[in-house]
Amino acid sequence: MTDDNLIEFKEFFRKYWSLVNRPPIQSALHHFSSSYERRTLTDRLVELMIALEALFGDKENQRYKIPLRCSCILYPRGDARKEAFLTIRKFYDERSGIIHGSKLELAPSLASKVDLFEDYVRRSILKLLHLCSMRYSIKDGADLDEILFFSEIDPFDPKKKGGI
Repeated sequence: MTDDNLIEFKEFFRKYWSLVNRPPIQSALHHFSSSYERRTLTDRLVELMIALEALFGDKENQRYKIPLRCSCILYPRGDARKEAFLTIRKFYDERSGIIHGSKLELAPSLASKVDLFEDYVRRSILKLLHLCSMRYSIKDGADLDEILFFSEIDPFDPKKKGGI
């Protein structure tokens, strides 16, 4: 690590340390970190999806809500958001097949995209930490929907409150 890395690291923890023990961020961070300990891409995918479920899931319509909320917090309207939505939904379906016993391993076509999926999870955690640091309470999916779809906050406009 360089001195610049250490300075960035220190600043990150100064800014967000008080927020990391809050649900759902605590659970997401735990599973995100656990994904590095897994030996197979299949196990890694399961841990990463659990992290996304902690951040974006609720009791119903998970297959739709998790990819929608995640893609909307990561990208403005357009092709990148649509691609992220479709990719996350494919990974959700893949994880469901693995967990519920219809598949043993991650499909080879998705294996090369696990790093991209990991990046979606990482960036989602950072964006939610930022919103929480701006004093927005995000305890569940309804709170997140309010910010993403119904409030004056524009997550992509740094000039507006909450821009990330």
